[in-house]
Amino acid sequence: MSFSFLLPESRAFLRGPETGDASAWEADQAVRRLRADYERWSRLLVGIVAFVAAAGGGCVAVLFIGLSVAWRVLPRGEDLVIGLVALLVAPCGVVVLVRLRRTGRVLTRAAAAWITAPFRSGERSPSLGGWVAARTVNLEPPIFARIALASLVSLLAVCAWSVAIVSFVSPRDLSLGFGENAAYGAAALYLALLATFCGGGLIAGPLRLANGLGAGDPLWVRVRSMFAR
Repeated sequence: MSFSFLLPESRAFLRGPETGDASAWEADQAVRRLRADYERWSRLLVGIVAFVAAAGGGCVAVLFIGLSVAWRVLPRGEDLVIGLVALLVAPCGVVVLVRLRRTGRVLTRAAAAWITAPFRSGERSPSLGGWVAARTVNLEPPIFARIALASLVSLLAVCAWSVAIVSFVSPRDLSLGFGENAAYGAAALYLALLATFCGGGLIAGPLRLANGLGAGDPLWVRVRSMFAR
């Protein structure tokens, strides 16, 4: 079963409404297809696999190179095979993660534009239903799963940043040699950057959708109008 970053049925709506007078029916159809594409569980599963590959492979590759230099040895046998596999797997995982984030950004931006189109044209107005939708969207399983994963990945990023900072700022606290300390610090820094990138990508999509649904929330519209004055 092949995986597609963007489904064919959603491509026609990626540019958003061509004019500001898109009908509510047309907007609903676009939002439905764009959100169905973005909220696919397969996207989340592919992202998890890619993150594991990028994180595991990248850390192993960095340690493989760093410790080889620190110990001044040439890896052989199984160590060499593991290092080479890690060097091949990590970039593949990173490429998949970058494509997932880019396509997710395109889908959610387009969905938010279509959500707000009927409100901009005046065909719809903020209502109680919009107030409820803007607050319950994060409880929908596909969105909630992304928010939960974003929280876990962000926590991992904080831990990795802590290890990286300690490794480079207070290396004596780790009771390791200079070479080993630099290798572990570099691996932690790589993991921190990767987790920060993925955590930001995971939480950005739900935020864009919630921001678009805010156009139907009378309270949020009133707050926005106060700051727009």
